[in-house]
Amino acid sequence: MRPVPPAELHALDVEWFRPDPRRRLAAPWAAAVLLVTAGSLAAAHGIHRLHGQLNTDAFALTMLVVGLGAVASGMVLAVASAIWVLSDDTCVGVRVDGVLVRHRESEATLVPWSAVRDVVVRAGRVELITDGTTHPLPACRGVDPATLCERLRAAHRRVLMGVPLRS
Repeated sequence: MRPVPPAELHALDVEWFRPDPRRRLAAPWAAAVLLVTAGSLAAAHGIHRLHGQLNTDAFALTMLVVGLGAVASGMVLAVASAIWVLSDDTCVGVRVDGVLVRHRESEATLVPWSAVRDVVVRAGRVELITDGTTHPLPACRGVDPATLCERLRAAHRRVLMGVPLRS
């Protein structure tokens, strides 16, 4: 089986929207910054107390080890949280054949334009209304719900009138 080139794989794509990862990264990265800062201060204190001494001070060695451990833990926390948050595949894809919706690790759902009855904003979230179900869309970065709703409605109108979404 030959690999599919990106040009063929995304030939039907018109627009993609993804959630904003900054809010989900703020807390772990703040904790990582605090860990690295506290660890750096503890390690510096330990090094300062040990500097120029011939005998080893147990408290200074403990501060040095704890400080270096906190610095390493803070860096690991920052990288691990970035990998965890940024690996999320949640997205809304406007395609020529419909709207592609993916929530977290679930399979992507393609809602064909022919099945879409309306696009509405309820309680600050965009929802696709189809024949029997409602498909809530995730909040997306760089576009508020009203704008996303209007873009989806415009694309839906174009498809219904037979106007191509891509040239």
